[in-house]
Amino acid sequence: MNETVEILRATSFFKGLTDDQLEIAAKACKRKNYLKDTIVIDEKGDADGMYIIISGKVNVVQNGEIVAQLKENDFFGELALLKSKPRSATVQVSSDSLTAVFLPVATFNYIKFGLAMEVLDEIAKRIGENCR
Repeated sequence: MNETVEILRATSFFKGLTDDQLEIAAKACKRKNYLKDTIVIDEKGDADGMYIIISGKVNVVQNGEIVAQLKENDFFGELALLKSKPRSATVQVSSDSLTAVFLPVATFNYIKFGLAMEVLDEIAKRIGENCR
């Protein structure tokens, strides 16, 4: 397995995904690098995906106040995958640099659709077995 698959597997957000689903997500992920003080996510900006921190630290800022500090293996922006709403906080690099994996919302929706189809197939199979 490649490094991105292992990063996703170690992230609680992706618990329960199959190896195939992790592979699909990993292929769509992009490694991104940022310098200190760079704004990764702008509050009220478009929600286009989530980030998993590989190295570095960020501050999560709401209404001008730091509400959380995140580090390696933490993730942010996950609400973008679940809701089509503007960002709820600004995320700014607080360490000298940040390396993160970015998963676009479109890929997550594809995985989510695949999961839904697997569940529907299993339900149909069980219904078919009960009708015999």
